[in-house]
Amino acid sequence: VTLNEGEIRGNSDDGLHIVEGSATLQGTRVITNSGYGVYLSSSSAVLNMNGGEISGNTGTGLLVSDGSATLTGTRVISNAGYHGGGVYIRQAGATLNMTNGEVGSNAASYGGGGLYVEEGNATLTGTLVHSNSAFYGGGIYVRDTIGTLDINGGEISDNTASYHGGGLYVE
Repeated sequence: VTLNEGEIRGNSDDGLHIVEGSATLQGTRVITNSGYGVYLSSSSAVLNMNGGEISGNTGTGLLVSDGSATLTGTRVISNAGYHGGGVYIRQAGATLNMTNGEVGSNAASYGGGGLYVEEGNATLTGTLVHSNSAFYGGGIYVRDTIGTLDINGGEISDNTASYHGGGLYVE
């Protein structure tokens, strides 16, 4: 599926759920869905997103339970969830590559307001992680024994944690 300059908005469950196959979003907005903005749920699920935004979703902006997501110049902003308000990398086979993006103003009830890496791998290159909030890891929460995070350039700033790790919390 390819969607250019469109919107996935106001749906009563996930905005976009990829079980198998791939979706390419160019300049597309995934906004105000009452569930996950985008949900990848199997090892064959692939998301390629250039530009656009994932914002205002009430069950985490992007959940990569398995599969892979590549975001370039994408904004993940103003989402909310229990783990990873902005982005949640859940299982060992899950992969995120984000380049020149923004993860900002997201909130998580527990950990990783901006990004929560439970298992799997995440790479941020030239990405701004800012103004997120959570109980642990306001900006980013990493379960280091099973999840990995590589950061190349970018900035982690102005995030808030109620307990520990305003910017980054590694367990």
